[in-house]
Amino acid sequence: MTDIPSKEPRSFRAGDLVSWTRSFPDYPASGGYALNYYLSSQTASIILTASASADDYLISLSAATTTAYTAGIYRYQARISLSTSVITVGEGIIQIYAEMSGETAGLTITGANAQTPQQQLIFWRSVRANIYDLLAGKVLADNYSYSIAGRSLNKYNFDELTGFLNYTEKKIVGLERLLGVRRPSTVLVEFT
Repeated sequence: MTDIPSKEPRSFRAGDLVSWTRSFPDYPASGGYALNYYLSSQTASIILTASASADDYLISLSAATTTAYTAGIYRYQARISLSTSVITVGEGIIQIYAEMSGETAGLTITGANAQTPQQQLIFWRSVRANIYDLLAGKVLADNYSYSIAGRSLNKYNFDELTGFLNYTEKKIVGLERLLGVRRPSTVLVEFT
């Protein structure tokens, strides 16, 4: 049995078992606090409720639960609440990959997760636009983390976002080449 990670996953596949723990010493689960995750993509939203594990929080998603998730890139907020008080303790991006099914003859994407290359290109272009918006916010007025009155917030840093932007650009370039929107970087010339 592997150890359960102590931070949110950057990605997982629908249909897989997914678990992680979080610890917030100022807001222990044993003190009656509750931790929820709110995930949102262009086509779906998901709410996850953590369980108390002594002072820590455990998020455990069964394979049966994640099977129903729509593939995509989700922005999330992690929020702790007690009565009517709520504080955001984390935010970021999680990518959910489509569940693959198939026999030995090969793998196919099923149901609503099947997308044409054109749809994928539109999706990745919108992801790129969202990353640009996040980066602009970081350049203009943002802190990686801050604390006020014992409450703290951590965000994705500039390097993490630019790394994801590079990944997104590669996906876009590959799809544009596939669709004939962009020429390959190497053009071969043959003379007869």
